[in-house]
Amino acid sequence: MRQYQSFDPNAELIGVTAQGLVTSILHDDIADILERRGLSKIDPQQWYRVQQLLDVFNDVAKGGDASSMFVSIGMAAAEIGFDNMPAERKVMPISTFFSNYDAIWQSRHRNGDVGHVKYEQLSDDHIVLTVRSPYPDDMFYGAFYTYTRHFCPADRQFTVSYDPKITAQDQGGQETVIHIMLRK
Repeated sequence: MRQYQSFDPNAELIGVTAQGLVTSILHDDIADILERRGLSKIDPQQWYRVQQLLDVFNDVAKGGDASSMFVSIGMAAAEIGFDNMPAERKVMPISTFFSNYDAIWQSRHRNGDVGHVKYEQLSDDHIVLTVRSPYPDDMFYGAFYTYTRHFCPADRQFTVSYDPKITAQDQGGQETVIHIMLRK
């Protein structure tokens, strides 16, 4: 099991992004952990230590179905992110959104290294996102799935998958690689 540890003890995350912890459909399953960690109510304008959030993830990882919980939290965070976007950004092409994702990621953090999300477009229908982060891989999977659902053209279907040839961070790798494939 990967121990979730902040790359920098001073790193912080803005509360609006952390709200995925309390809006997830599986919130009730971790309500006691959030209470114990002082995160049962999250102020969207307040900054929270990244390690405080990672401590929640470490507690969740000790329990039963951590993967579903992390995906759910990532999905909830992405829904909040999408809902808070200006209307003109909600209609941008999927490639434009993901090419800017690292800048969005960095803007939601401050005071230290929080990793990165590298974007690569292999074709019109294939996006590769390479993540180096202290957060769970499945949280990114949930977020990328949700954003893809919002930005995918109406005439397309999609898949989001881990690269099976590269060891993900949660399995001991250095980075996690996620493929987004669009198809007609």
